[in-house]
Amino acid sequence: MKKKILFLTLGIFFLFQINFVLSSNASSADYSVNSYATGISVGALTSDNLAGTSGTPSSPILSSASIYICGDGICNSGEDCSSCSADCGCSSGYACSAGTCIANSVTASTTPSAGGSSGGGSSGSAIIDFPTELFSLSLEQINIKIEQGQVKTQEITITNNQNRDLTIEVSSLKISDFLRIKEPRFTLKPKESKILDIEIIALKENVPDLYLGELIFKTESKEKEILAAIEVGSANPLFDVAVEIPPQFLWVVPGKELYSKIDLYNLGGAGHAVDVNIEYRITDSKGNEILHNSEEVAVNTKLSFVKEFIIPPGTKLGKYVLYVKITYSDLVASASTWFNVGKQTETPTGWQIAIGITAFVGLIVAGIWNFRKIKKDKNTYRVNESDLKEAGMIKK
Repeated sequence: MKKKILFLTLGIFFLFQINFVLSSNASSADYSVNSYATGISVGALTSDNLAGTSGTPSSPILSSASIYICGDGICNSGEDCSSCSADCGCSSGYACSAGTCIANSVTASTTPSAGGSSGGGSSGSAIIDFPTELFSLSLEQINIKIEQGQVKTQEITITNNQNRDLTIEVSSLKISDFLRIKEPRFTLKPKESKILDIEIIALKENVPDLYLGELIFKTESKEKEILAAIEVGSANPLFDVAVEIPPQFLWVVPGKELYSKIDLYNLGGAGHAVDVNIEYRITDSKGNEILHNSEEVAVNTKLSFVKEFIIPPGTKLGKYVLYVKITYSDLVASASTWFNVGKQTETPTGWQIAIGITAFVGLIVAGIWNFRKIKKDKNTYRVNESDLKEAGMIKK
């Protein structure tokens, strides 16, 4: 009973608004209500409901009462694919479910429902997809330590994540003189993985130094790179060096400290400490230096220490390489390692993703159930002229 009274009151209120607009606009236009309108509800109006009412859909009568006409070709905010499929019908590949257009199969975009918006807004549904990566690589960056006259092999695993054949082309940038790619082009079957062998060659005449470049893996629509750092050292060096950045410092923000552990090894077996020159360089993936300094240290058989570097304020975010080079008697040994300038973002775990998806689906189901319940419980009441006279809204 309370619901009936509530809906009756709402209907009277809407008609009161219509009557008010009629009186306020009588001087500028001739609007009249010759008979009561049937089928008035808090939803949409069809053109049949306006029998006996003069005026246009854009008249103040309709705009003031927020009443929409089903069949006018405009999908207004008060209409959806269930209440007015003529204006808000779903496009091909979508089905209407509880007033929402839902794709027959999951797509990777947010797709609006059919029917444009004109002064109202369109009804639509967000179709969420979790896309599969086209192909994946086993490495993001590589460090190759090689002496003059040596040849080494680097293995890289490529996986086709698609359900179709995938052709991949492999090339290099800035380090082509050091590489030999045996299969520069190959095709992977669906879900197939392949181990690609890449030979790294250092000629005797190559100058000992750090050489930066990229390995490029390209399909018809996607390109990926592996950053490569090739450290060419002297043949038969008397020293060796290793560098390691602790995990907590693999991400560092500009202006903060970067710490690394450095180990120097005397391979000559001199039996006494000798002085060596250590050169430190930090460069970005393109070879642009942001830090360069050096020092002299004495090494007996082994020397280990922690070195601190300050990343200059204003350094651009991205991947950087720390290069350590030691020189003794014109012989060079070196080591390098990659790190990131920037703030690390947490990658959600599999469980976190699963919980998030479950919660999202639960919200959708709850929303659809609630919408259907409201729609089922909603009733439409007619308000005729006698009701308005009784309520004192229209003069007898």
